[in-house]
Amino acid sequence: MISASQFKKGIVITFEGAHWTVEDYHTHKTAQRRPVLQTKLRHLKTGHVVERAFDEADKFEQPDLQSRTHLLRARWPNPVAPQFLRSAPKRLGEPTQPALQP
Repeated sequence: MISASQFKKGIVITFEGAHWTVEDYHTHKTAQRRPVLQTKLRHLKTGHVVERAFDEADKFEQPDLQSRTHLLRARWPNPVAPQFLRSAPKRLGEPTQPALQP
């Protein structure tokens, strides 16, 4: 459980039965009222952004999430520069240039 006063950017909470990430937040204080936490929340599945106001004492669940590391794959089977980048471009009317060395 986390209270609204402990919000930080990027934290994930469960709100209205869905998982949301806190995009932005600030505290709005007035002379006669208690402080209100204005937040921008982004839905994790749909990406929809909403603005909500919470009392600083409101409590929320924090889901257990796992992140995946993505492996970058080479675009070409050869990790060295592909063939079309090894040779110099040919233009009409100009002498051919030697190929670049990898």
